[in-house]
Amino acid sequence: MFNFVTISAYNHVRNNPRCKAQEDLVNGLAVTLDEVAKEANLPDTEGAKGTELFVVFNIIDKPEIRNSADFKVEKGEFVRAFLLHDAKELPVEVGTAALSGQSAVGDKLVVEAGTGKWVKAGEDDDHAIQLEVTAKTPNGVEAIVKA
Repeated sequence: MFNFVTISAYNHVRNNPRCKAQEDLVNGLAVTLDEVAKEANLPDTEGAKGTELFVVFNIIDKPEIRNSADFKVEKGEFVRAFLLHDAKELPVEVGTAALSGQSAVGDKLVVEAGTGKWVKAGEDDDHAIQLEVTAKTPNGVEAIVKA
């Protein structure tokens, strides 16, 4: 699960709906896009530390899905990906399906290479995009995007 906490984020954060998932994804995972090949991939080590990170945020448009937690973007489907750098200093909510491990208020989260999940940052992490946890929610965490 992923959601913008403020409605203004929808106006300010660029999104790209033209790339297809190369494996099953859930909302909230970070991906890198290849515009030439039209592919959305989980980030490698370099991509996870870069500024061109996008977050998966597809609309749940499958009527057979009765629980939003069961929703996933399957391999070959188009990904609606939002550029995280544009969300600088905006609050977002990230669900537990896109989180790896435990986090507390004040923790900084970074993207884990290979999985696209958000993990607690180490002291010497040099990731360009980070989330600073501001609150725990029933669905995951609320955080501020730091870019």
